[in-house]
Amino acid sequence: MKVIYIAGYGRSGSTVLDIILGNHSQITGLGEVTYLADDYTSSSRTCACGSPFGRCSFWKDFSSSPPDAELARLLRKVQDLFFIFRLLLGWFTKRDSDAYRSYHNQLFGHVESQTYKPIIVDSSKSARKVAGRFLALHRLAGQDVYVVHLVRNGLATMESLTLTGSNWALEGRIRPPKWPGLRAAFGWALTNLWTSLLGSFLPLDHYMRLRYEDLAADPAGSLRKIGRFCGFDPEELIVRIDRNDYFQVGHLVGGNRIRLQSAIKLRPANPRPQGGRLRVSHRLMFSFTGAWLNRQYGYRGNQANVDKGANAHL
Repeated sequence: MKVIYIAGYGRSGSTVLDIILGNHSQITGLGEVTYLADDYTSSSRTCACGSPFGRCSFWKDFSSSPPDAELARLLRKVQDLFFIFRLLLGWFTKRDSDAYRSYHNQLFGHVESQTYKPIIVDSSKSARKVAGRFLALHRLAGQDVYVVHLVRNGLATMESLTLTGSNWALEGRIRPPKWPGLRAAFGWALTNLWTSLLGSFLPLDHYMRLRYEDLAADPAGSLRKIGRFCGFDPEELIVRIDRNDYFQVGHLVGGNRIRLQSAIKLRPANPRPQGGRLRVSHRLMFSFTGAWLNRQYGYRGNQANVDKGANAHL
């Protein structure tokens, strides 16, 4: 089975891209499926369809022995940023490697048996606790992983996080983090840096970078790039976008709160420049932490606009 892995920082459009791709006749979108082991037995965490995972029509028959805390600890142990060197050097016990591979063979096998589709989308991204996930899927689980590193202007990302807050905090999973501006500034820069670095350890044709703003301004062109990269024909999705169709959310794990809608569609461009509501102090933080990387990605210095599709969004 082929895995399209959407990597990068939060609030970069990964859930929307996951949903769109998951409406293709050959692709299943799974959301942040790395957290299935944490959420499967939780009474407060549900599938995007609204049902607890154990009663969800898609996930309920996933395993005779549901994922548990021990499995969740194994996933963190293998995928966490602090274990990257062990992953790169292969310093894991055979027991851990076999358990990691076995779990994902079972997981992806279940998805294929439910959908009969040969491609899945995993939008677990690249936060610290899952920084090495796409590399672990490739090296330990033996999956054919194609990484789409989705980046968004750092100032726009900071604005989204500081004004609306963390999705986990909004859903009551964690307390609102302290110093959200500082966390967002450093988190955006560091996450995108280590994603690019780890992408270099994949085969040369298995990593690509895509700007959120380009996806929003030209979804047809961006989907064709992804299709060429991952080996599928995206035209059926492009036709639906041209018709302004809704896209069904499906049975996603985690992700942005838009997953709680039954269907979404692409929204028209917003004329307000993104990032314009940031405090001066937050802009200064970003100047010292991420402005240089923003320029590397083609964004204009310390402004939230870009040369192409500056105001477009999903």
